[in-house]
Amino acid sequence: MTEILLAEAQIKRKVIESSKQLFALVDSSKFGREDLTSFARPNQIVHLFTDSGITKEWKAQLGSANIPFTVCNEVSVTA
Repeated sequence: MTEILLAEAQIKRKVIESSKQLFALVDSSKFGREDLTSFARPNQIVHLFTDSGITKEWKAQLGSANIPFTVCNEVSVTA
């Protein structure tokens, strides 16, 4: 997991360090993209949540990396 802004990455690292578990919420459009500064390693993720735009290839890669994940479906709420 990466961040373009160094200061943001440093804050995220500190939050992760003080946490017991890391749950990641990642938009499917972010898979395969890398920014300048890493703030978390895949082996730190307890569970990853993403949207239905994730590709079969990325699902396979997450499975190969033993990262549990959930593909969330968009639910529309009308008032």
